[in-house]
Amino acid sequence: MQACATLFVLIVLAIFGTASIGVLGETEGVPGEGVIETEAPISAGYFTADTTVIPAGGCVTLSWSKPGAESVLLLPGNGPVGYQEAVGATGSTIVCPSAALNYVPGVPVDYTLMTTYPDGVTTTEIITVTYLDSISTFTPTPIPIGMMPTVPPPLPPITTLPPTPDVTPLPLSISVHYQNFERGFMVQLAGQDCVYIFGTSPNEGILMPDPGTGYQYCTPVAGLPDNTLTAAPPGLIAPDGDFGKVWGYYAWVNEALGFATAEDFYYDGVIPPSERVIAGGVFYSPVITLPDGRQLYCGSRGATASTCQLR
Repeated sequence: MQACATLFVLIVLAIFGTASIGVLGETEGVPGEGVIETEAPISAGYFTADTTVIPAGGCVTLSWSKPGAESVLLLPGNGPVGYQEAVGATGSTIVCPSAALNYVPGVPVDYTLMTTYPDGVTTTEIITVTYLDSISTFTPTPIPIGMMPTVPPPLPPITTLPPTPDVTPLPLSISVHYQNFERGFMVQLAGQDCVYIFGTSPNEGILMPDPGTGYQYCTPVAGLPDNTLTAAPPGLIAPDGDFGKVWGYYAWVNEALGFATAEDFYYDGVIPPSERVIAGGVFYSPVITLPDGRQLYCGSRGATASTCQLR
């Protein structure tokens, strides 16, 4: 019987050849004949930070690129509850964790990028920023086996701590739109339909919607047409968006500021602390902290009306 089985196998090999023995349909390189074809994955892009360890009060530049995204949201871990900022599919922003409303000294801060694609897929990426003073340099010394203490050490004596000083509320953080010009800058706070225009020549100070009148420091944007003055000298830029509307509509604004020297950008700004109250009020009200750390204040009383200053 065994001889018959062996003879049958030899006959099969002689007829079909040895290549027919094995898994059928695995013809290499021929689509549809046992080869499973898969589409190349869509690039996930990137979400990076120029550093994740900073000194107290330091800032970080976050950058991202999400090709093909339908929507991209940036969520600061220590921002207001539920706060999220819609951003473009590609971009960057400067964040200063210690300036946020809910910042806790020494506690790392998470920044989350949530990306949604047209097919409904959502990805979440997190970058954690740590402060130098929160990184421990302590290295524990191991205790040899058999030398572990059997009696707990005595508790240290109770020390009476001094009274806790009054806690100063943390400054309010807000998204800010900013652009530099040849002779000044424009700045717009999130949620405001107006633009602060600050000129540096011939005299440093705020520019009014109608120069030299009233307490209205922020120039309204509603109703202004888009900027049509697009020609700019080499190396300079004609602004667009809300900045372009104000700059293109008011001749005295573009004459005072000149052209933009760089593209506009957004950053997490901080509203400076209020001044000390004197005789029932403050002389200047805080507006916003600029990207270079200077603070913009504008007059709040008759003696300081129509004036603003950088500190």
